[in-house]
Amino acid sequence: MSTKKNQVSARISSIGCLAFALMATTISVLVSMYTGLQMGEALTDKLALGSVGVLAVFFAHFLLALCRPASVGVRIGAFALWIFCIAYVVFSHANFFALSQQLAGLRRVAALDQSSSGQAPRRDLMAILSDLGKVKNGIGN
Repeated sequence: MSTKKNQVSARISSIGCLAFALMATTISVLVSMYTGLQMGEALTDKLALGSVGVLAVFFAHFLLALCRPASVGVRIGAFALWIFCIAYVVFSHANFFALSQQLAGLRRVAALDQSSSGQAPRRDLMAILSDLGKVKNGIGN
């Protein structure tokens, strides 16, 4: 009976790990595709960089597992290619986060420009200090 429970538990654990792996791969593919589409100038450049990013993600996630039954020489070559893919994916993800920070900063600057719109303040400092003194006298300080 306990072996059946262990088998069921192992199966559920495997399904959970597979689900998390698929989610991580999907998010990584989307981030790499978005980064590639943002980096290029022309449409062909954008599509090429996005496609390279997707391939790099798939190789980074699956290459070593697919080359596991191969010979030692093939596995060494696959490992070298895997290192390159990991480096490219790390670069594209770092570029994605830097671009996101830049766009967020631009949105904040645009919001600040709209709110201030270059107008001078309506009240000068002396009027504000006068009102502050009146409030303090009214409170009893």
